Amino acid sequence: MVFAALLMVAAGVGLAGPAVAAPERPTVTPAMTGNDYNGFYVIRQNYELVYWDKPYGTYQSHLIGPGWQGTRLIAGLSTDQLLQVRDDGTLWDWKKDYTDNDRWKGYFVGGGWGDVTQITGLGPGSFMALTSGGILKQYYAPGNQLNYAQTGYWVSPGGSVKITGRGQGSFFGINGTGGAYTYAWNAPSWTSTYVGPGWGNARLLASVTPFRFVVARDDGVLVEWNQIGVFGPWQGTTIGGGWNDARLLG
Repeated sequence: MVFAALLMVAAGVGLAGPAVAAPERPTVTPAMTGNDYNGFYVIRQNYELVYWDKPYGTYQSHLIGPGWQGTRLIAGLSTDQLLQVRDDGTLWDWKKDYTDNDRWKGYFVGGGWGDVTQITGLGPGSFMALTSGGILKQYYAPGNQLNYAQTGYWVSPGGSVKITGRGQGSFFGINGTGGAYTYAWNAPSWTSTYVGPGWGNARLLASVTPFRFVVARDDGVLVEWNQIGVFGPWQGTTIGGGWNDARLLG
């Protein structure tokens, strides 16, 4: 999530109208005031949105609010910005308003997102989207406004079907056979580093920092993965069970 949105979206990429503030949905209670730690977002089976972070060695939950029915995908861009793709194929950009009692407010970005199967944040105002046709796209909004433009378009590197961002120009991908790779942009192409096999049980993924992400497995166990050093191997730590309650991570 850190890495852990769009005005240029009609028929691929085209100009859309000005952003429109969403109705106050959900009603939000203040959470995470002054919290600069990175974490990830969860929509539970009861449609509550929760933010998880780990400032002191164990993950802590912060309830943002209920009412997230109709959400198909989410991606955290920062501790105060979240993207939402709804069941109707529209994209919404949610931001925490520090001038209004830390309320979260949603802004309509555009339609045409029905073919997107994965989204992942790369940082404030930047994200990637993977389509059902195996196309990876990157978007960026200067100044983290709503004037997002498509800045990249590629056939999904390595046949990735699940992705999670690691910051600008980098992501973690899992292909259809369960093989995992890290990818880094080295113009004019992506370079890959093989992580290993056996990732087919990764149901949901979410980035936490450039060197940390979490996986909710098919068996309901949450695992935190950390890269040992900038170019080192990845090491998994079991956080705990019960994560079948997670409908979405981002």
